[in-house]
Amino acid sequence: MLVSALTVEPPTLDPHLGFPNVFSSLIYDRLVYLDRDSRPQPAIAESWEVKDGGAIFEFKLRRGVKFHNGREVVAEDVKYSLERLQGLFTR
Repeated sequence: MLVSALTVEPPTLDPHLGFPNVFSSLIYDRLVYLDRDSRPQPAIAESWEVKDGGAIFEFKLRRGVKFHNGREVVAEDVKYSLERLQGLFTR
């Protein structure tokens, strides 16, 4: 359970529609995160390769990462999220 006191309600909990806030990092995990020196570190992705001069990123997902309902995260879930995000900015 997450209990928090805020002076205003966040506009949304959807990480694709809202701005990054304290809840983003508490509720959602990322493929990678940036450390204090702005270097990417593993999160859901345990490793990654940059190919084709930076045009392609290939991620290897950690096993055992699950959604709130217990279903394991798979590559299709990540693909869906990235395509959804892309669609929001290309309308």
